[in-house]
Amino acid sequence: MTTRVLLGDFDSAKILLLSDLSRAGQSDLLSRTNDLHADIVLAGLPDDGEPLGDALLDAIQPKVTVIADSEFPANRRASRELKNRLEKRGMPVIYTRTAGAVTILARPNGWVVRTMDGQRFSSASSSN
Repeated sequence: MTTRVLLGDFDSAKILLLSDLSRAGQSDLLSRTNDLHADIVLAGLPDDGEPLGDALLDAIQPKVTVIADSEFPANRRASRELKNRLEKRGMPVIYTRTAGAVTILARPNGWVVRTMDGQRFSSASSSN
């Protein structure tokens, strides 16, 4: 399986896509770049370990995180441990298994993330 990492600027939103990056892949990514900051990070579940280790999250500093998980098969569900760890970071986390589809709208004046189950996050609401 090939892992994909894409980082892009879309108007006002910097978005990082990590398909299914393992711990080793996360470590490798951190060693190869000095700027991973992104407003929105989307991550799949790797076959081994958890996505988005603490060091990687420290480098990204996302305003919103999307975890692409699913009901079936069972190994594609975000674990309770992962949910607890991400919750402690105090950032909004969307799990596609429960939220459904996620739409990201990036415009020059700001970005909005909406889910099929009615959640909404925006650059305006994440400003300090």
